[in-house]
Amino acid sequence: QRQMCIRDSAQLHPHDVFDAISLDYDVVVLSDCTSSVTDAVQAANLADMQRVGAVVCRSTELTLA
Repeated sequence: QRQMCIRDSAQLHPHDVFDAISLDYDVVVLSDCTSSVTDAVQAANLADMQRVGAVVCRSTELTLA
C-alpha cells in the first residue's frame, strides 16, 4: 500500500528511519516531501516517525549546519 511506503522502506532496507535511529543517526523526515493515501494516514505515519526519534519538519524549516 502506498501509505506505508516510508514504513515499508524502513522494513525492507537497512538504512531506513528505524534502523538509522537505532544506529544513533540524527533522522529528519520532511513532511511536505512525503505523502500517504489520506491526510489522517500521513499524520499517523509522521507521528510514528517522530515517536521513535525522528525530527519531522517541513522542507522550508530545514536548516543545515
